[in-house]
Amino acid sequence: MRIIAISDYMGAKAYLEPLNKVIKEKEPEVLLFAGGITSGDEHIKEIEAARQEERKPDRTKEVLFQERKKKREDFETFFDFIAKVDTQCLIIPGRTDCPQGLYEAVLSDISNYQNIRHLHLKFAQIEGILFSGCGGLIADDNEEFFECRIDRDSVISKMENLRGFKQEKILLFHTPPTLNREKPPVPGSVYVDELIELLRPKMLFYGMVSPENGMKIIDDCVTIDPGPLSEGNYVMVNTTTMNVDFKKLELD
Repeated sequence: MRIIAISDYMGAKAYLEPLNKVIKEKEPEVLLFAGGITSGDEHIKEIEAARQEERKPDRTKEVLFQERKKKREDFETFFDFIAKVDTQCLIIPGRTDCPQGLYEAVLSDISNYQNIRHLHLKFAQIEGILFSGCGGLIADDNEEFFECRIDRDSVISKMENLRGFKQEKILLFHTPPTLNREKPPVPGSVYVDELIELLRPKMLFYGMVSPENGMKIIDDCVTIDPGPLSEGNYVMVNTTTMNVDFKKLELD
């Protein structure tokens, strides 16, 4: 199977048409998106400040209203793009793809398009491969408004049933595993490491890390960071030959 994987679009509209040209040329069976449609700096700042100041985060700040307006625009543009892509698209939300109600409301407008599958805590079978995923930040608790965050126990309970499937598995996460990279240090979650050990996937795609892309093998699982689409990054993978080719889009 030929796969094109992307992550962290972050409202970079200039790269959508070059990506569409690549998809038409390469004709992948699947397009994977590991979350990160829009930036949410102000929402993240507010919830982190509230945590430090031991108060409730304030939803009424004008800067947050303005940022949510921009988020809606980014959601609409990106969802409209993938709804028109001529291949199967598997998507998950990123950490900043919130509030959840806004994300789901815009997504519901394209729910009738049969090429799109929202893979968050769900699964899909394509050409004998089982795909599953988890969007947002896997953490110790839940948050839906200021950031997309889901607790580890909920993720484990939803995904552990996949052990009963005998097919090869490919996972799509926004949260990276612990990679122990240096230069620059990359955040990662031991909870993702747990899921790799639990489900034994063939491959895992993720986002949320750095302007770089990369690949590492963890317990026989090939983990791949496509690098942010906002910098023109994408990756092409052949699951039969296990060829992994990191690429850059060219702007006209």
